[in-house]
Amino acid sequence: MAGLETAPERITQLNAAPPASGPVLYWMSRDQRVQGNWALALAQERAAQAKAPLAVLFCLADGFLDAQPWHFAFMLDGLRETSRELEKLNIPFFVMRGSPESEIPRFAQKCRAGLAVCDFDPLSIKQRWAERTAKALKMPLLEVDAHNIVPCRHVSQKREAGAYTLRPKLNRLLPGFLTAFPEIKRQKTAWSGPAPEKLPPSPEQKGTAGSRCIFRPGRAAALARLGTFVKNGLAAYENGRNDPSLDALSGL
Repeated sequence: MAGLETAPERITQLNAAPPASGPVLYWMSRDQRVQGNWALALAQERAAQAKAPLAVLFCLADGFLDAQPWHFAFMLDGLRETSRELEKLNIPFFVMRGSPESEIPRFAQKCRAGLAVCDFDPLSIKQRWAERTAKALKMPLLEVDAHNIVPCRHVSQKREAGAYTLRPKLNRLLPGFLTAFPEIKRQKTAWSGPAPEKLPPSPEQKGTAGSRCIFRPGRAAALARLGTFVKNGLAAYENGRNDPSLDALSGL
């Protein structure tokens, strides 16, 4: 597997903990998918180098930013697809409830992990979680920008005044990051730690009128929607994107 070690701009070590032997953990948060995920690709790459097992963790934080039951239902239904795909690849998927800054280190200590990887998120609450988790871990925590084509921390180190100051920097760096994703493959070293439990049931989507989400969650549904847009809607996008009556947006 190639790509991550040759693109160190995507990777930031969030603590000064020394390397250790043991399983590799990927703490999934913002980037809830298997393929096309630079963070999971790095975790599998490091696991292969160390001939170590790999596991994916997801932490459900109750009351996150006042999210409603239908928000959690949409997310959990999408995570079920992710869980099934990981299972086919011999990678266990653990879902825990509570604060990541306490749950991730607890799990890492329990399974004697040697390395942890997380995905980049600019939200202040996610940044605090990552900082506190990094301090609590006794092994390195590597943050990978799996969301942006050009890694956010690499393109600029300050708050930009607007798109007109950011765009030239992006355009200059973009060609160097237009690379294909490494494929996530079946994990060779089997997991020997605790077995994952089933995902919790999705909350009831009851609430105010119109609260039920009309979109299907998951990567497969997103790719299908993208294909429909490219085939039927892209031609009308340029002239219709600011006219809601034309239904010219992607719906992604």
